[in-house]
Amino acid sequence: MENQHGDPRYLEQARKALADHRKLWGLDAPQQVDLRTPRNPFDDLSEEALREELQRQAGLLDQATVPLIDVTPVPSPAATLIAGEEVPHGETA
Repeated sequence: MENQHGDPRYLEQARKALADHRKLWGLDAPQQVDLRTPRNPFDDLSEEALREELQRQAGLLDQATVPLIDVTPVPSPAATLIAGEEVPHGETA
């Protein structure tokens, strides 16, 4: 009889169980890669070029400005009835 230490099927099951544990713990997770530029794109610009770029971007922001809308809440007739005031039919509070 050969020197055999156990059934190889059990070893396969143990390896699968360990693989499941590695997956749960995140040990097999892919490494994070930072694809952002490591340097500042404005590093090579002169002071004057920086000022021009700042003015250009400020102009873009001014173009994108949305007018303000009045969002003051107006009480509904139901709210005034709940508060104890009666509102005549067809009128608002």
